[in-house]
Amino acid sequence: MVYIHQAIRVPNGKVGGIYKRTPPENLMAHLMKKLPELPEEIILSTSVGTGGNMARFASLTAGYPLEIPASTIDAQCIGGLKSIEMGFALIASGLRKSVLVGGMESVSLAPIRIYTQNDPRYTGKPYSQAVFSPNGELSLLPAAERCAKDIDKESMWRWFKRSHLLASQSKEVLAPYLCALEPKHTDLSFRPDIQLEAYSTAEKIDRTTTAPPADGAAVLYLSSDPQGALARIHTVKTIGTDPAFAPLGIRNVISSLNTDLDRIDLFEISESFAFIPEIFCNDTGIAESKVNVLGGTLAYGHPFGASGTIQVVHLLAALKSRNKSWGLTVIPGAGGLASALILENVI
Repeated sequence: MVYIHQAIRVPNGKVGGIYKRTPPENLMAHLMKKLPELPEEIILSTSVGTGGNMARFASLTAGYPLEIPASTIDAQCIGGLKSIEMGFALIASGLRKSVLVGGMESVSLAPIRIYTQNDPRYTGKPYSQAVFSPNGELSLLPAAERCAKDIDKESMWRWFKRSHLLASQSKEVLAPYLCALEPKHTDLSFRPDIQLEAYSTAEKIDRTTTAPPADGAAVLYLSSDPQGALARIHTVKTIGTDPAFAPLGIRNVISSLNTDLDRIDLFEISESFAFIPEIFCNDTGIAESKVNVLGGTLAYGHPFGASGTIQVVHLLAALKSRNKSWGLTVIPGAGGLASALILENVI
């Protein structure tokens, strides 16, 4: 069995905000210094990272022993959950007894990249996003537009305001799981009373229905030892889906779990787009009162490679605060991937 012994994150920062000059490796190193024990291995995610093996850089920056291996993965938005899946597999197989997993992201410091002239994608201009599939789509936005065609904007706005309202009420619940780089650092400003009409466009997918990109980092310490554990990971799974409808991958991965959703107490559903929790509730009949009870990505922001891990941190915090047993979190990603995790709170 695989247990969670620590789950922490830094406050999320807006792009160009509190972390505008802070390398993401430094955010991660800060969290790594807070862990009570050293892991046998480190697996961390990033999406628009500053380059190189950032997990190794963070490990050395934190002063970890040279002998501890550290690897960086890029699975876009699902990376934070994928790192957990990989750590889970190492422990469940007996190859490791403990693994540090998580994600780090600095959209503020994302490198400016350009293809070489020999690359057929060369345009002579820098690019900020890689091509995610052979059909040439550069981001989740076109896929999101397709998925949201039957969802009215007012329904999405309701999720936006709900997310900000619940996040503004959750400071005390999340306090034990936050490790600020500096005492003055806090999460993005929550705006439950915002007049979204003033920022809306004619498009369904715009800044009023999309989680803002953010800078952040989060880690879990996983172990095979049940003594002193916070929770047990029951299941974690990743599947591939159609890139053209990537956000709907949440349907496929949840279905693949073969789990009775009625036995799940709380859900943490990605709010990278506001229609995702709406579709989840419509599909499953799950009451909204069980979903994103501390607010979601629409309020806290979306530090891409870290968001999956942050969702697990929030799910654990919600279960603990409400004395509930079972939680499920799910997140889709660019290129047609989706990951889901079920955990059991150790009460």
